[in-house]
Amino acid sequence: MATTTEVQTLKAVLDDANPQLVAAALQKIKLGTVLDVQTQIVSQSAADTIELESANPLAILNVSVTAAAANRSGVYVEHDTATAPYADNGVGTFTIDAGRTTLTFAGSSDITAATIRYIPNVAEALSNTFAG
Repeated sequence: MATTTEVQTLKAVLDDANPQLVAAALQKIKLGTVLDVQTQIVSQSAADTIELESANPLAILNVSVTAAAANRSGVYVEHDTATAPYADNGVGTFTIDAGRTTLTFAGSSDITAATIRYIPNVAEALSNTFAG
C-alpha cells in the first residue's frame, strides 16, 4: 500500500503554525530579512523617477524627497497616480512600475536627493510548495 504526502504551500504551513514545520518555512522565506526595514539614500541628477536598489519590495513605507524642484520636497507615499505635494514639505504620491523597480513622481519634480524606506520581499513565494 502506497502512502501519500499532502502537498502544502509555504503559506499553508505558516498559517497552520505546526511547530515541526514552521521553523523550516520561516527560514525559506527569510523572515529576519523581511522584518528588517531597509533604507536607500538617493543622490542623482534631476529626474522624475528613482530606481530602487532592491527590486520588488514587499512594501514601500515612504519616500522623503529632500532636494527637488520648488514645492516638490516632502514625504511621498505609493498611489495609483503621481501627484506633487500640496505645498513644499507636504505629502505627495508616486507610482511604481509593474516590476516594482522604478518610482515615478509628478512631472517636473526634478528630484536630486531622497531617502526611501521599504520592506524587502520574501525570499521564496508563499504560493510555492513546501517540501519540509
